[in-house]
Amino acid sequence: MQKLETMRFGGPITLLVMSISVIVGAALIISTFASESEPGEMVVMIAVGVGINALSALIVYVPRLDVSFDGSILLLNMVPFRKYEIPIAEVQNIRAVEVNAASFGGVGLRFRPGMTGLIMQSGRGVQFQHGEREMVFSSSDPQRVVELLSLPRTQKQ
Repeated sequence: MQKLETMRFGGPITLLVMSISVIVGAALIISTFASESEPGEMVVMIAVGVGINALSALIVYVPRLDVSFDGSILLLNMVPFRKYEIPIAEVQNIRAVEVNAASFGGVGLRFRPGMTGLIMQSGRGVQFQHGEREMVFSSSDPQRVVELLSLPRTQKQ
């Protein structure tokens, strides 16, 4: 399986999530020291503040989209959530598109009626028909991906 690309969350979502978590976590920690709390309460509040920052970092930095292709199977692996193995013979109408994360309700693994989205950020992407469903995924170089995925069918004809 040849990896075509790996995408991670990007853009304003990363900044927004991390900024909010740092503010909330820091507020909890600072308020703990500013109040006359019992030592046990202080430990819990500090742990919660640090935990919020750690969880936010995991949410933003762990998920990724790996796109791989071996000539017959397209593998879309949204780590750690879902993996799609799609026979290239079942892919129709593949094309480069502009992806708007807001139209999917945000980033991540998203579903709309008749469509599945693996959205890492707004911007460029690839869309295709697979059976009854449309699939769209973010891509840093959608033209290259479309060409590589179209190549096997072109060579067979």
